[in-house]
Amino acid sequence: MEAIKLTGPVSWQEVDDERGEIIDALIRLNDGNPEELVVDTELDNYRYHIKLRSSDGLHFYGTWTCQSPSSNGEASGRLYRSRDGYFFFGQWTEEHIKNYWWMDLDIE
Repeated sequence: MEAIKLTGPVSWQEVDDERGEIIDALIRLNDGNPEELVVDTELDNYRYHIKLRSSDGLHFYGTWTCQSPSSNGEASGRLYRSRDGYFFFGQWTEEHIKNYWWMDLDIE
């Protein structure tokens, strides 16, 4: 059996019942590779539009906007694929505060 040594950071985020709902989400592909991730989501009656782009199909960078109240910020992360769908994990910046955020995306 072969062993592979792994390194990297580990973090914890408090788990609570506050979860947003994905209203609409799609991944645009270029030659089979994810190039753009566009998501509309809602949390506590606030609707967010998220648009992220990637040059390598794994790392995504972009922005989010919220119309009411009017606010915006940056978002980034990694998109992982499994046979059931995608998992996205990254950082969300709002009012100069960085948060971890994630989405569990099923293929329809």
